[in-house]
Parts: sequence; C-alpha cells; structure tokens
Amino acid sequence: LLDGIMAEATSKGRNRISGKQAFKLYDTYGFPVELTTEIAAGHGFSVDLEGFEREMGKQRERAKAAWPKTGIKDVRIKVAPKVKLEVTPFVGYHSLEHKSVIISLLVDNESKETIQEGQEASLILEATPFYGEMGGQVGDTGEIHSSTGRFSVTNTVRVPPDIIVHQGYVAEGSLAVRDEVEAMVDRERRLDIARNHTATHLLQAALRQVLGEHVQQRGSLVAPDRFRFDFSHLTAVTREELQETQHIVNDKIRQNLAVFSEDIPYKKAIDEGVIALFDEKYGDVVRVVKIGEPVISAELCGGTHVASTGEIGFFQIVGESSIGAGLRRIEAVTGREAEVFIDKHFSSLEKIAEYLDTELDDVLDKASSLVTELDKERRRTQALERELAKKIAESLLGQVEVVKGVKVL
Repeated sequence: LLDGIMAEATSKGRNRISGKQAFKLYDTYGFPVELTTEIAAGHGFSVDLEGFEREMGKQRERAKAAWPKTGIKDVRIKVAPKVKLEVTPFVGYHSLEHKSVIISLLVDNESKETIQEGQEASLILEATPFYGEMGGQVGDTGEIHSSTGRFSVTNTVRVPPDIIVHQGYVAEGSLAVRDEVEAMVDRERRLDIARNHTATHLLQAALRQVLGEHVQQRGSLVAPDRFRFDFSHLTAVTREELQETQHIVNDKIRQNLAVFSEDIPYKKAIDEGVIALFDEKYGDVVRVVKIGEPVISAELCGGTHVASTGEIGFFQIVGESSIGAGLRRIEAVTGREAEVFIDKHFSSLEKIAEYLDTELDDVLDKASSLVTELDKERRRTQALERELAKKIAESLLGQVEVVKGVKVL
C-alpha cells in the first residue's frame, strides 16, 4: 500500500506523503503514522504530519457527533449553594465506599431539590468511588444511602468537564440536595471489571510479543462478564498464534505479578516507551499502569485494575474476527466467566463422549473414525444407487416393444 503511494508520488515528481494518505493508511489499514514516517524516510520521503493531525481532528469530531446522547450533556446542571461544579473527585481506585454529599439531582433533565421512591434520576456527589464510563470501561453500579433513603445506581457516566453522574432510581424513601450519603460500589462487579481490564493490558503485551510491535489498540469494551480488544493487524490471527497468546497471558497470571500505577508527566511517559492510544488527547500529567517488576506492560490508563495478576484467575479467548481492513478483534473472558465457559464446553464434551460410548480422551479418535466410516458408507451407497439405476434402465429397455414402427414402453 505504502509502496504504491510512494510510486504514485514519484511519478508526479513529489517526495511527500499527504496527511490524507497517511490518515487513510492509519484509519483503514491500521498503519501507525510513526511506522509510515519511518518507512517513508528510508525511501527519501517525508510525511505531512500537520495534515495528518487535521484529519485526526476531523475523525474525532465525527465520532463525537455519532455518540449517543445521554440527555445530560445538554443540561445546565444546578448545584447546591456555595458549591462550584467542576471535575468530580474520583476516590475509587483504593476504596469502594465513601461518605459524600449530594450536590445535584436531575429528573428528566430538570434539576430538582428532592427525589422520591420510585423516581428515576441522576445524582451528582461532591466526590465519588463510582467509576464513570470511560476508555472502554463500563460504569460502576451499586447503592447510595442517606438517613432518609436509598438510591440504586444502575450506571455511572461522565459529562464535560469530567463530572461523574450516577444514574438510577430511588429504591426506598427520599433523597435531597445537600444530604450526607454513603456511596457503595458493587464490589464483586467492580472486581470482575478490574480482572478484565488488567487482562486487556496483558493481552496487548502478549500480542505484541507474538505478532509484532506493530500491534496497537484501536478500541475496547471492558465489561464485568467479558471484554473485547480491537487492534491493528493485517491478517487473521491463526489458531496457533491465539493459543500462544493465551498461554503467555495465563503464564503472567500464574506469576501473580504486581499491578501498580503512577502519575508522571506525559512527555516522560512517552520517552519511557509507555503505550498510549494514538488518537487520544492527554493532559500534561498522566496515569501510567504498569505490570510486573521488571515491567512487562506499561500503558496510559485511567481505568481500574486488580492489585496483582493472580486475581484474574484464568484467561480464555472465545473469539477472533475482522472488524475492517487491517483491524482485528479478540473477545475473551476471565475469572468466574472463564470458569463458566470451560464448564459449559467440558459438559458438552462429556455428552459427546457418552453418545459415542467412549472415554473423554478418545473422543477425537472415535469421532474421526466415525467420520471415515460414514464417508466409506456414503461412497458405497452412491455406488449401489448407480448400479441400481443402471439395472432399472436395462430392465426398462428390455420391455420396449415396436408398435407400427414406433418403440413404446
């Protein structure tokens, strides 16, 4: 692809790859612009990086326009007197319970002073342990208690400028602005999400080891029951490559490597080779999540993670597919869901062994033998059918009579 672009440019007397061309290589075929620049330089070409950035900006605007509307982003949120609504402090990296104060309530996009039992609403706290959906990781669920009521949180989202909004309904009693509350995240669900999020980091490190360092994350979904990881790669990942990747990830899980984070300047992180999403915008100071000492994975990430890889338990790839030219997707499960997946498939294997009247270890040989026998019987049946058809035809020909010069049966 790049050779064709350079050949075309040479024929027109140019030695520069346009921003649009570089962006197409990145967006459609998964070519990182750094790789395009490096290869082009080796052939005496330069890349219009400013033009590339403009195209990236346009893509971000298109993506924003395509996002589903939460209905909250367009509302002017009112807060309690003397409270300045800015970024919601997130305290949920190290604690899943936190005493806070309600500073705003919304019902049908209208600010309210109180909410009653049965009402669906959105609630904003002074500070929260609830993680708001971001970076592919889904939002937390749980409960918020006051002395007069209980609010069930069914989702947590973020709205500009990074305000964390708790969506749900009043399960009991009533709540009001300025109420003192205790916010409690669903612990088991958060742990399942953390297992999957740390597993995505291990997966990316393993893919770069097996497929090559051209692998870059292009998207993800981290949910409690599963996760998917989209990445740049030009061909389908073979069964052997998937198995090797899975073995590497599970080996790192068994090693029970420490998972830790630190806040450092963005420039320092990039200089140290920390992996970043190329189309993301980062601040001057970033959070880096690292795995192992020595480090086997280092990524810019604001998500929640386990304290050590052993908490993941087990990692199982359940699918690999194409989602576009130069883009692949791996779907996987960990922990309890991996156990459910294995139990389900092992149970199916046991039933097949029972049907075949054989031991588990002999299922493949027995099935292969049966397929061979069936194939032989199919060919034998086809031969018999041909022989039968031939004899029927000969019999019918023997019954032909000539009537007034015409052969009739």
